[in-house]
Amino acid sequence: MASFTEVLDISIIIKRGMQIFPGDPPFEHRKVSSLAGGDVAEVSAFEICAHTGTHLDLPAHFIAGQPTLESLPPDNFILPALLTDNGESESVGPQTIINSGARAGEALLIRTTNSRCGVLTGSEFRRDYVYLTPDAAAVCMELDLALVGMDCFCVDRFGNDDYPSHKILLSAGILILEGIGLAGAEPGRYTLAALPLKISGAEASPVRAVLLR
Repeated sequence: MASFTEVLDISIIIKRGMQIFPGDPPFEHRKVSSLAGGDVAEVSAFEICAHTGTHLDLPAHFIAGQPTLESLPPDNFILPALLTDNGESESVGPQTIINSGARAGEALLIRTTNSRCGVLTGSEFRRDYVYLTPDAAAVCMELDLALVGMDCFCVDRFGNDDYPSHKILLSAGILILEGIGLAGAEPGRYTLAALPLKISGAEASPVRAVLLR
């Protein structure tokens, strides 16, 4: 069994009132029964969008006829990963991907100023987040990456309703991990574990994403 000396949680907390991408339904958490109310057990019910918080997008998100979550084996979600830093740029361009040294079959996680500025954890959604350009997405496709992750709720520029970066990545079978908190992680190679719920017919799911090494 593999042994890891470092486990970094790169998931953000899901809670009432958290940021959501505009147009998505908010997260709701209600008690079905409670010990404080005299019930025999605590039981919760959630109402949650598949794209809430730290979440994984599958090709079925934008491409008809693609496999949904219950069809994919778990080894799709446990991958060798490279974390790279984008510096101060306002977008992630091709050079960041080229300079990263990412290899075929790896997950490439990209830390941007989104992490340092608290884009994911602030009280209001910021539309000026750092995003992945379509040209950079094309380089990820050429490198045959397995997954691309970013510290924003959407890899495409806000307001670009064609979602070109999503479509380039997903059409190549590259999974997208969005909403990861990378402020406390240093660049380097890790093992990424980001297992989604096994939901029939789902194109995405929140995950508890961790980096191991």
